[in-house]
Amino acid sequence: MSKYRFVNRTGRSVLALAFLLLAASHAAAQVTTGNLQGVVLDPNKAAVAGAAVTLTNTETGISKTTTTNEDGLYRFTFLQPGDRYKLEITAAGFAPAAVENVAVRLGAENNADVALGLSQVSGGEVVVTDEAQLIDAAQSQLSTNYNAKQITQLPFNGSIDQLALLTPGVAPPESDTDFTNGQGISANGNRPRSNNFQIDGQNNNDISVGGPAQTLTNQEAVAEYQVITNNFSAEFGRNTGAQINVITKSGTNEFHGSLFEFHQNAPLNARDNIEKRSQQNFAFLANNGLSQFAGLANRYERPAPFSNNRFGGSLGGPIKKNKAFFFFTYQADIFRGETQANTIGTTTLTPTAEAVALAAARFPGAPTAQLA
Repeated sequence: MSKYRFVNRTGRSVLALAFLLLAASHAAAQVTTGNLQGVVLDPNKAAVAGAAVTLTNTETGISKTTTTNEDGLYRFTFLQPGDRYKLEITAAGFAPAAVENVAVRLGAENNADVALGLSQVSGGEVVVTDEAQLIDAAQSQLSTNYNAKQITQLPFNGSIDQLALLTPGVAPPESDTDFTNGQGISANGNRPRSNNFQIDGQNNNDISVGGPAQTLTNQEAVAEYQVITNNFSAEFGRNTGAQINVITKSGTNEFHGSLFEFHQNAPLNARDNIEKRSQQNFAFLANNGLSQFAGLANRYERPAPFSNNRFGGSLGGPIKKNKAFFFFTYQADIFRGETQANTIGTTTLTPTAEAVALAAARFPGAPTAQLA
């Protein structure tokens, strides 16, 4: 009897462990994928049960098929995010319908309802181009997703996390003491250490000062960038601030490549406020009898010399059509120039006798006049 109890408990433990592993993989997959659901309706807005629904990723050729339930509802889970899905619906007594360019957003409950026409009236397939919904009625999660096209067109220099600052409710931290690796992000007033960063479902948090452990600067490597600001789903968790979710690109059935270059140098840049203030201060001293500051005044008349050149490319395509794909990207970042440190407030300057006399004459009430 005791042996039977041992085996029985062991069996239950194994089943429980298998369930936990399955649940963990299910939650992890939701972080890197998206879901699609909708309702199939007839011309009278009544649900169509038993309709065959096929969803095809037109970039990879991978498809899934399901049928609608008694409420006309269909649902696909664990879909690779993308903008090129085709939805096809067939049902007895109705004309076939197809919805092209269906978008599946990362970590979201996407929705696409379809209305069928009667076969004798329509006389053929009805093709509809899907449009993004202004209001997401499938979930309460507030998120902003940036697809690959937006990532290459929106302005950011360096860290891709600068895109998060374009999201409603997100701003740079106000305090200089909020140290963080990479771009500082404050979502809904939370401190930067309250954010959670993930790449392809893996932890990407800097445990020392907060922020991402690995900062992505190659925009060609990112397929989608998601910022969730509140009411995020249970599979995210960990932090109370923003959820920064990134997935990388993969290949498709067609060969695609790109080349890019970003160049920035001193002649293309204007002086910043520190350089302008420094030039004015040194010019004031040089014009009032302290000629030794003339060289420094001339130095700050133009930006500090530097050159930043970021270049690279990408290539992706099929290994076996509709089955396996590859994607490769490379980026180099070359910086040459002069590093100019702002020492205002950190360096003690001892004025010369001429400078003290000049300050006392022009500004009798200033603290510097007391040195005379």
